[in-house]
Amino acid sequence: MQRRNFIKVMAAGSTVALLPSVLSGCGEHGETGLEAWDGPMPGETDIRRIVLSYAILAPNPQNKQPWVVDLSGPKSFDLYVDQTRLLPKTDPPFRQTHIGQGTFLENADLAARKHGFRMDVRYFPQGIYGNTVMEDKPVASVTLVEDPYRGH
Repeated sequence: MQRRNFIKVMAAGSTVALLPSVLSGCGEHGETGLEAWDGPMPGETDIRRIVLSYAILAPNPQNKQPWVVDLSGPKSFDLYVDQTRLLPKTDPPFRQTHIGQGTFLENADLAARKHGFRMDVRYFPQGIYGNTVMEDKPVASVTLVEDPYRGH
């Protein structure tokens, strides 16, 4: 069999083999990982969790989602860099990692506004660290404040 024909046969066979598993998830909710995200969990009332459910969808460099959140108060949270998700060879000064933290906060702010809140943000509340090291300090402390002029 010629190489080109072999590749065609293998591609067609792979498609036929994978098609049933892909189609079996259609119409189911939350069981296959193939469905689209459709918002916070139904019935969720904790504004932090609602806002964070949008924030985690933020675009970020290298698609590493390098964030950890500490739910520090009833309407507040602290954002940290997840140091297990760093890429020191491609981002040695952690510039891209911190850009990702910014996109996370921007998504959170947009979600908060949509739900009638504003975000009061304190950046590096425990002090700024140098750009050649990563310290276990929050990048931001966020307090969600009800704002009747925001929302729907």
